[in-house]
Amino acid sequence: MSSKTPSSSPASNPVEVQLLKEQTLEQRNQSQLLKEVVLELKKDKEEQQAQNTLASQIKTVNQKLQQQMVAFIIGGLALVGVFAWKQVIETVVSDYMPVSTGSDLRGKIVSAVVITLVVVLFTYFFSDSLGGLAASKIDAKIV
Repeated sequence: MSSKTPSSSPASNPVEVQLLKEQTLEQRNQSQLLKEVVLELKKDKEEQQAQNTLASQIKTVNQKLQQQMVAFIIGGLALVGVFAWKQVIETVVSDYMPVSTGSDLRGKIVSAVVITLVVVLFTYFFSDSLGGLAASKIDAKIV
């Protein structure tokens, strides 16, 4: 007797074929969703890195701006100090120099020389305490 046994091949049973097709389709859909999630995560990571870089650049610009503002304020205060010392030196020169013809010019020359000496001495003695900034710039230009 030859009896037909049901074949174990999935192609022989239409229900099994349909189930396999549905499973394959579901796996493809899941695979596509995973790819989309991975791409979205990569995109989010790149955006976060761009934001971090931008934040870092903004912080650097703010720091440099603050440094420049401090430098300008110090420069302005130094200029006020220079004018104050100029008036003091001119007063001292005019008080101790005899009043005669041409003494105004001589007084201005003496004031200029004294102010120049004060600036040179100040620069010489305080350039190291200021971080040698002036000396390092001069050395860099020479080399």
